Amino acid sequence: MSEGIYRLKCHVAGRSSNVRACHKASKEAIKELVEALDGKKKKKTEKQIEESELRNEVSISGGATEMDEDMEVMGSRRRKCDHELMGRFVEINSQPNTDSTKFTKEGISFISSMEDSDASHTGTYIFDYVDKCIEDVGPKKVVQVVTDNASNNMAAASLMEKKRPNLFWTSCATHMVNLMLEAIGKLPRFKNAIDKARALTRFIYAHHSTLSMMRKMTKKRDIVRPGVTRFATNYLCLQSLVEKNEQLRLMFASEEWARNSHSKSAKGKVAYATVVSISFWKSVNSYLLIFRPLVKVLQFVDSDRPSMPWLYGELQAVIREIKEDVSSGLEKNYKPIIDIIESKSKGRLDSSLHLVGYLLNPYHFAKNRVNIGDDATIMEAFLYCVEKFFSDDLTTEGIVYDDELIRYKKLEGKFGRKQALFSYERKGANEFNPVGWWSNYGGSTSNSKKITIRILSLTTNSSGCERNWSTFEGVHTKKRNRLDSKRLNNLVYVQFNAKLLCKKQRVKSESRKRRWNFDFQAALGLRDGGEECSLYKPLIRTLKRVMVFLPEIIVVIDFIYAISHHPKPLSAYILKRLKLSSSSRKDSL
Repeated sequence: MSEGIYRLKCHVAGRSSNVRACHKASKEAIKELVEALDGKKKKKTEKQIEESELRNEVSISGGATEMDEDMEVMGSRRRKCDHELMGRFVEINSQPNTDSTKFTKEGISFISSMEDSDASHTGTYIFDYVDKCIEDVGPKKVVQVVTDNASNNMAAASLMEKKRPNLFWTSCATHMVNLMLEAIGKLPRFKNAIDKARALTRFIYAHHSTLSMMRKMTKKRDIVRPGVTRFATNYLCLQSLVEKNEQLRLMFASEEWARNSHSKSAKGKVAYATVVSISFWKSVNSYLLIFRPLVKVLQFVDSDRPSMPWLYGELQAVIREIKEDVSSGLEKNYKPIIDIIESKSKGRLDSSLHLVGYLLNPYHFAKNRVNIGDDATIMEAFLYCVEKFFSDDLTTEGIVYDDELIRYKKLEGKFGRKQALFSYERKGANEFNPVGWWSNYGGSTSNSKKITIRILSLTTNSSGCERNWSTFEGVHTKKRNRLDSKRLNNLVYVQFNAKLLCKKQRVKSESRKRRWNFDFQAALGLRDGGEECSLYKPLIRTLKRVMVFLPEIIVVIDFIYAISHHPKPLSAYILKRLKLSSSSRKDSL
């Protein structure tokens, strides 16, 4: 309580230099308030001492503090080669921690965390930390480290390049796209609309009467309020306002608003002018058209899906869309926006890995084979990556660059099969899997296939290391804060990874259901509706019931076969098969 009642107590007691002492207060009142203020101060001091003792109790001594893995590993169950991703330093419950996560095919899994509140996060410290993690996981399994562009991270990148020249250090794409959104939002043509939208939102939510009117008009649908750290919320806020445009106009034109006392205030008049302004809504719609492609890229790279094959191509598509569709081809409209995107991407989102991922993704390459295949920058990036993956092996480098790459560029062999072409032509970016495509059709180029699968399986963001914050907050609470670092790490490890296992089992169960979910009506060639279809309905219902018990039928047939071919006692075998039968039935149901 820094205002209000606290200042009144200081005024009566005459204990603060911020307020004047009350000369009319009685001695009893002064004594009572002095004791209250002293008691409060004493309690605060005791709490600080207790917290200090608690931190000393749970802190790790210098000899026992070993740096845990602060990495995020990206990989696939089909291969042994993974890449590592370092997360950001985070602060949870006022205790600075570093956390490590591992990104697998099923999703992000938590590895470990470490309490390092007494450490200074310099470039050397981060370098030592990451280098220790690389040694623990295995240098041959590490492809890249991803961080934001903080100066200490960039200093660590320089040190890592000297010690491990075969390792890539890239910038977090989510962080960079956020910076693009922030910079574009500061342009004069957009800043005015954003400021007006924020003022309107703050005014509506600042008064219970205006908030009640808004919820009444929008049927209790709230406006997305802009955040401080995530700039994409500006887009979401403006989009929410556009969706409620008509309701807000009706609200400010209603008699209830005219009777409201806030309609006469200065802020109320500004809010009214904003809502009825045609130019404001035009600016908002223009803002949304510009931001929509970038927000889609942000949502794409911030997912659990490997985004290295897609990031550079999606950014190029954003630039083309802004030039052609959004800005109507007028340079004065799109040039400031394109300059921001290119300046933020340069040296960060156009590294060798990003360019090679763009080249080796057949979804992008097939649409623009000539320009991509003949681009000198992309070819130089490919050669650079090949030299890093096959260092000191000139023979393999020559095979990859002079033979296998040419086959891929000309779509020779398996690359040119009709099914290979059809697999990415008929699917969208959200459905096509470039890693699976190379696994199926890249057998004739074994060396290129090896490095391609590793590159295309990489992520481009470090935001996955932030996904376990809620788990930490659920484990380490105000009431449960005496956990030492090791026990906290174990609890979060179990809880976070249990969710991943449940997700994996759920996906597996759904795939089994789809496997047995036949469309008998389509299989029998029956039309939707009609007499012919109605005649076969009893048969279709019977077939569906039989399919439920199909696992048991298969087990019985297998059991009969086992009896006829295994004369030995089969009690153990029978029990095993019955258990499998029960679990299979549950999965099918």
